[in-house]
Amino acid sequence: MSAEIRWGIVGAGMIARRFVTDIALCSDSRLAGIASRALDRAEALRDFAGVAPESCLCFQGYEEMLASPEIDAIYIALPTALHAEATLAAISHGKPVLCEKPLAMNAGEVEAIDKAAKEAGVPVMEAVWTRTLPNVLELRRRLDAGEIGRPLHLSATLGFPVDDSPNKSVAEPSLGGGVIRDLGVYPISLAQFFLGDLSYSASEVRYSARGTDRDMSAVLRGGADGSCLVTLSASHSGQLPNRLEITGTKGRLSLDAPFLCGLGGRIMHFAEVTESAEAPVTAEPANSTPKPAPPRKRGLKDKLKQSSFGRVLRRFVLDRVRLEGTQIGAVYEGSGLQFQIDEFSRMLHRGETECSLMRLSDSLAVAQLLDRISGGKTPETIRGLNLTQAPTHSAMPSE
Repeated sequence: MSAEIRWGIVGAGMIARRFVTDIALCSDSRLAGIASRALDRAEALRDFAGVAPESCLCFQGYEEMLASPEIDAIYIALPTALHAEATLAAISHGKPVLCEKPLAMNAGEVEAIDKAAKEAGVPVMEAVWTRTLPNVLELRRRLDAGEIGRPLHLSATLGFPVDDSPNKSVAEPSLGGGVIRDLGVYPISLAQFFLGDLSYSASEVRYSARGTDRDMSAVLRGGADGSCLVTLSASHSGQLPNRLEITGTKGRLSLDAPFLCGLGGRIMHFAEVTESAEAPVTAEPANSTPKPAPPRKRGLKDKLKQSSFGRVLRRFVLDRVRLEGTQIGAVYEGSGLQFQIDEFSRMLHRGETECSLMRLSDSLAVAQLLDRISGGKTPETIRGLNLTQAPTHSAMPSE
């Protein structure tokens, strides 16, 4: 492996544009190749990145790029239905793969990728970029350090309006679109990142008239003993609060909206909550008469609390201050993809085949939950698509 990781991108759409912008912020990675089914789209992305033609090769279709000795690692930025096919092709050429989320259409495809990667000794990582962001890592450090006590509840919502149109890959079932795999993967993967193993309890999904999953909610269990209640929602129908909060026995950690960007976090502390099966009992002598408690004098603070002014102050000022908590974390450059690029590059330089922040076993566990939430309804996928030619399918999006 060269000191500078030479990246090849499969796909030339919106997420690929973010990738080529953020890779410029990485010290030991550079853009070396772009593959698209339309050569002019690959060349347009190279121009957008501001990279000279002699430094970045463009390919029509990805097979030639996967075989090129000028490429060290592959980033897959295709519609979800094509993730498994392209990832397995890269593995067969011995190329390390960073694949956009979700890693595949279902748990069966993830298992096939896991098996192929282990047999070939090729590193593969699902690109859930939020798990590599500095502020997200800081929140997990504080959670693991016990700063909010034992986690009791994790809640997360993620929703942005998306037209239910066959011209949008994230909303087209045949391409793996729909809210469960487009947005639902984020809160589930983050809940797993913070709490470890998750177990399924219940879920509801709302489908559009043409069969696209538009809204989902799920109830899961997490934590070391499964005592942490997890409630998650995702929507393509409307704008949700887009926050993530973890409440523990003595505090709360939160990620500001939109939480998937990890732009800022907060921590709030409060008196630790203890749970007991029974209230404590104090023995009294058989013939004793309890003494009445002496009357408590009301000081200025008590009088203020009971006054109308005090109630207004508490409702509109003090309670809001307490809810906000103390801000933690810092703003970062770019759109945030550089952190997963750096993490993947460090893994390659260390000679490892998995990233501790996003293992294939994590991807499989999340895929199993996505399958369970969707009720086993995996949309039909496009198979055997010839990516070296222009598509004839009317719903085929730009990559």
